[in-house]
Amino acid sequence: MGDVISAQAVLNISVPLIGGEKQPHLLFGALQDFRSPLVVQRGAVMPGAAPSELVRGYLGAWPRPGLLHMFAGSAEPQGAAPELVGGDIWQAKKEDFMLLTFKSDVAEQVLPQLAFEPAVRPAQIRLKIEDLTGKELAKTVNAFGYKRARDTCVAASRLMNSLANQLHVPRDECRAFAERLVDGQFVCPLGGKYQLFAPDLGLETWASTALPSDNRNLLTEVPDDFQLPLLTWFRGLQGDLGLDNESLRVHLEIEMAEVAVP
Repeated sequence: MGDVISAQAVLNISVPLIGGEKQPHLLFGALQDFRSPLVVQRGAVMPGAAPSELVRGYLGAWPRPGLLHMFAGSAEPQGAAPELVGGDIWQAKKEDFMLLTFKSDVAEQVLPQLAFEPAVRPAQIRLKIEDLTGKELAKTVNAFGYKRARDTCVAASRLMNSLANQLHVPRDECRAFAERLVDGQFVCPLGGKYQLFAPDLGLETWASTALPSDNRNLLTEVPDDFQLPLLTWFRGLQGDLGLDNESLRVHLEIEMAEVAVP
């Protein structure tokens, strides 16, 4: 189907939202590869388009819509052709499968392929993530990974600068003083080193050498040469979780890239 991230959950509980009487209900969904319209605004990675443009994927249910009525209302589609049910949400139905998506072409692509296949192991929850290498979605993951690493990097230098600005610790002693406070050493997650920078105007400030001068004080862009370490070795994941009255079973497989041994 072209799914990059997919998940399934089987519910067997008596809840009105999923159909009333106690019987199995399958909920499933997936994200497909897409180019996310992310932009950098006010120092953060933020969406640059409407919510419907941020996700290319779908949610589905079998044999009753149940929980999906929360998003699409109580009316069910009359045929397999996608129907607009309000806002940017499309729904379609095939036999007992119901599908919701922001993109009508996703419904047209996915719906004919929906069918049951034998499973290796019984399970209530299943998750699968494909290899992200070369995927547009990897750029989104990379952007958020950079923001997270940058936030961690800046937190250490912010502490050092606060010691100077608020407690008047000599600036060249702030790193040693801060490391004594936390009983450890600061390591930049971006691979740089913390040092004092002297701006053209103002006081010296602590920052990491991994941050370019125009990106040092406020996130302005995700560097082209940054790659989240996860993406260098991750090549896929699949797992499932099974639960019964006596046990909880988890099966997880992670595929990793081969590392050349010198």
